[in-house]
Order: sequence, then C-alpha cells, then structure tokens
Amino acid sequence: MVLACVPLLLVACDPADDVPDTDVSDDVAPGEDPEVEADEAPDDPEADEDPSVVADVEAALPDGWTAVLIEDEPTGAYVLGAPEEAAVWWVGEDLDPLFAVADGTDWWAFWQPRLVPLEPDISNIRAMAVAPGDAVGLDEDEVISLQVNLTPFDLDVDPDDAEAIAEIYAGIFESQGSDVTDVDVVDHPGPEVDAVAELAFTLDPELIDRDVRQRFVPVPEVGALWSLQCDVPRGADLHEVCDIALDAFRPPAAG
Repeated sequence: MVLACVPLLLVACDPADDVPDTDVSDDVAPGEDPEVEADEAPDDPEADEDPSVVADVEAALPDGWTAVLIEDEPTGAYVLGAPEEAAVWWVGEDLDPLFAVADGTDWWAFWQPRLVPLEPDISNIRAMAVAPGDAVGLDEDEVISLQVNLTPFDLDVDPDDAEAIAEIYAGIFESQGSDVTDVDVVDHPGPEVDAVAELAFTLDPELIDRDVRQRFVPVPEVGALWSLQCDVPRGADLHEVCDIALDAFRPPAAG
C-alpha cells in the first residue's frame, strides 16, 4: 500500500509485524507525501458518478449542508457532504479557498506545506473541505476538516472483511503514536460493500493536536480503498457533525 506518512492519512511508516506490508519508503519523513506510481494506482473506474447519487445525498443532509460533486479526472467523480460555509479543494486546484478559511490556524500551518507539492496523477490525498469553526459550533478561530484519500487496496484480507480492515488500521495508527479510541464496523449504503471499517483516534499532539474519525470504503471492482476522515480540534464534541460527513461520502461509481 502506498500512502503518505502523514498522521491524518492513517498510514504507517513503520508498521507492526502483523500489519500487511505498506510499501512505504523508509526515506519518507512524517508529514511528507510519497508519490504513488501510475502502475501501482487502482484501475480507473469506467463510469462517472450517477447524478441521482448526488440528489440522494443532498436529500439526506440536514439544513446547512450541501452535497459537492468533485469531478476528479484521474479517479472519476465522487460526492462529499460538507457544511455550506466550507471551502472545498481538490488536488491540482489552487489552495486559496482553504487559505481564506484556515489561515492563522494550527491546521493550516501543518497542512499548507504538505498540500503545495501534491500532483493530481500521483497524490493519495484527493480533496479537502474545510469549514470555519463557528459553522459547526466551534470558536471562530478553529476549523473542522474533511479529507478524501485514495490508495490501492493491497491488504491481505478480503475487501468485504471490514472487521479485519479495522484491526489492521488500528495497529498502524498505534504504531504511529496515535491514541486509538474506537474501532468499529458500520453499515455502508453504497453498492461497493455492505459494511466498512471506521476508527476514531487522537493524533500525536507534537505533530498536530486533532481528534480524527476515518471511514474506509473498499471498491473491489477497481482494486481501490477510499477513505474519508473528519478531524476536529482535540476534545471538540463534534460526533454528530462527523457522522453526517462520513455517511454522505460516496466514492466514484465503478462499472
């Protein structure tokens, strides 16, 4: 598995012995994003996201939220649910919208230098949505962020074995110094699999002091593992907000 050794990407630089080989270079320092070679990337899906999926997601969202269709050319279109005040960015686009919302925050100080060098054809970070804190009940000088990630699915477990995927990533996060607080399997409303892994953890505060919830959605037809993470300032009670975002995410249609 080729993923960035950035804590918010839920990957290990030095995985435990019982964790499948992640193929992450020992030369990659925490916070850097190694390139995903084209021949290691998941197969491109053959179908774009059905517009009806966007409408279904929009209908299920509460007031103050909107469904965003992201036309990601290398991967196919996917749907992200986000607060209406959120700035939405995807790899290859200008970072100014994120700057306008997050400048001056610890989140922006951590992420800005890591986002600048990313390239659409090789980045496993695909998109981010960042909302000002006061849009979700936080202080106005805080932000909540949603991040879409993609990597080839090369775990030594079946894609529909959500419990095994959850256990693997729990071990990876703990090996990175994160404090895993919850490991769960949740129902998935899309056609890819019936259930998916979800984890909650607190990042190493020496890197960035955030609480994260991440949900992994395998797409077996194209050998891909998508994930969406919702991260908030450490100690913020935003479980309901992250539920909304995680439930709304739909990876590209495969077929």
